[in-house]
Amino acid sequence: MNEVTFNTQFQELTYAYEEIWWSTNKQFPKLDNRTSFWDKKRKEFSTDRFIEDFLKNIKSFPENQQEKFKWRIEFQKLLNKFILEIGIISENDKEILLNKDLIKSTQDFINESKLFNEKMPMEDIGQALRNLWIINISQLLLSKKPEISPSIFGYSMLYPYTDNYLDDISISLENKKEFNNKLARRLKGELIKVNNDHEKQVFALVSMIESQYDRNEYSSIFHSLAMIHNAQRESVKQQHKKSTPYETDILGISLKKGGASVLTDAYLINGELNDKCKEFFFGYGFLLQLCDDLQDAKEDLKNGNMTMFSQIATKYPLDNITNGLINFIFDLLNNETCFKCENLEQLKTLIRKNCSLLTYFAIARNKSFYSTYYYKNIKAYFPYTDRYMNNLGKKMKNKFSKLEESYNGTKVEDILLYALDYN
Repeated sequence: MNEVTFNTQFQELTYAYEEIWWSTNKQFPKLDNRTSFWDKKRKEFSTDRFIEDFLKNIKSFPENQQEKFKWRIEFQKLLNKFILEIGIISENDKEILLNKDLIKSTQDFINESKLFNEKMPMEDIGQALRNLWIINISQLLLSKKPEISPSIFGYSMLYPYTDNYLDDISISLENKKEFNNKLARRLKGELIKVNNDHEKQVFALVSMIESQYDRNEYSSIFHSLAMIHNAQRESVKQQHKKSTPYETDILGISLKKGGASVLTDAYLINGELNDKCKEFFFGYGFLLQLCDDLQDAKEDLKNGNMTMFSQIATKYPLDNITNGLINFIFDLLNNETCFKCENLEQLKTLIRKNCSLLTYFAIARNKSFYSTYYYKNIKAYFPYTDRYMNNLGKKMKNKFSKLEESYNGTKVEDILLYALDYN
């Protein structure tokens, strides 16, 4: 497919989803799993106890192989008990999330990340892993085995290398523009002279994608990469620049950036896609972009970065736009018609649940942006109390920061992967 045809089809998807977004029901969604205050407190108690037991188990990881087998059995009993107690993750969810191929894909990715850059922080690897897991779920939707490839690794690693650079407020807009211009040329296939280690690593990741897919035969992959980059360049223009909803097309930027992101995931899995799959993955990317933007609304507002949420956060309650996001999640999954995998309904339930939880945590984080009436109603569906949800990430980060790098010669991340191997 030539660039003009791709861009035309991509623009048609953008227009189509603009119409879908505006027509999505903005009334309070039909939700389930309403949770009482005491049930939330019970789940909090179980979660706190699990975290403490979890850390104790990590620290007690044995050296002897036979003891390791026993340790893993006890660890998995602990995890199964926790899953049963809190009721957030079902047996079907666990079966998907702890699929042996998905675990191996994660392990392979971490190993490759360390080979690529041994100094890369685990936090940045975790950012890349989030895209890998979206790819792994998409592989299952497309009836493929969850696994990494050179292109999947290269593309996923581009996230921490580009997003973090572009989000860094200490880097001038001029430097960001220069980097963006060079990357745009590299994505088109030009060989660019590098000026620093950051550019060298970014361009090496692009080369990994090229090593698997020929530019002429799989042109859609490279057109979609260019489209993401164009959307990123547009989003950089919204940094440190407050605007009204009628000055700039913030919805269009979110659609293009999010839609192209997961559309590229799917292209890297399948090489090519039919129209229905293009529509789904574009919409899936858009909703994940909205979830991220809602999560970051307070920080974006503080930094002057404009998204659909930060742009109106202090002017209007986020009640209706958040209703639209939740209803959009439900509609996208209910109207999907392109997949034929055996466990399709279980996968759709898992995606729906994951996106809903992301939204609930984001709402709790941005309580001040909602009306009192709305927040009172929506928090009835939170799995925990809002105070607990807002402190959970900090609590876990603090506790995990006290772990040593390894125990009995095994690094913590390898202990975790060993513990989660149910096969």
